[in-house]
Amino acid sequence: MQALAERGMALDGAKVAVLGVAYLEDSDDTRNTPATAVIDALQHKGASVVAHDPYVRELDGYELTRDLDVALQGADAAVIVTRHRAYYEMDLARLKRIMRTPVLVDGRNVFDAESGVGAGFTYKAIGKG
Repeated sequence: MQALAERGMALDGAKVAVLGVAYLEDSDDTRNTPATAVIDALQHKGASVVAHDPYVRELDGYELTRDLDVALQGADAAVIVTRHRAYYEMDLARLKRIMRTPVLVDGRNVFDAESGVGAGFTYKAIGKG
């Protein structure tokens, strides 16, 4: 919410791409995944959520795609929940062009702040100052 507010947006009505729904990195195991709680909280606050995971085929009750471009197209924020190797390889300049609003919330320390901000994102990381 804070990152979107810095861009003059509310979470209510925003499109959020949740990146990673597996519990373990580079796996399809969704048991005990924190992603469903994140998605539920975002939806409760009025966000439209599309989840992406390169390994998980389906997540009961949630919209899920394995196509990163589909998840990020027109998104107002991307939230990294699972530390999949594929996310380390994302081209931030390209993501910025695909997204409507360049907001990146990194919950798994995939990027450093310098990279995120340098690419033009409002960058927030969980567990970092």
